[in-house]
Amino acid sequence: MKLFSIALLLTAVAVAAEPQVQLKQVQSVYILPMARGMDQYLANKITRQGLFVIVTDPQRADAILADRIGEPFERKLEELYPAPTQARRIVSRAEEARAEEARADEPGKRNRRQGCG
Repeated sequence: MKLFSIALLLTAVAVAAEPQVQLKQVQSVYILPMARGMDQYLANKITRQGLFVIVTDPQRADAILADRIGEPFERKLEELYPAPTQARRIVSRAEEARAEEARADEPGKRNRRQGCG
């Protein structure tokens, strides 16, 4: 019965993440940490039965398996799958940091800094 409840929750999460996804299309699953090692138990059981491929990277998962829903779950989803505009901001900040490092590593600038000190 508990496994049925979790499968139902998995279906709800898969559908909530992307409305066009159906359970029969799910091949890989990311399992969120659960109380009392339930995530490990489910990962072992699901793997042994060959139901889904369990992934450790949520970005590679077709669905997420969780034992709880609500605000904490929604925050975790937002953390794992940021909104596109937020993701673009993160990427652009990373690109800016790389560009800054590249500018700092330019031979002419390095020599000028060393000469000033």
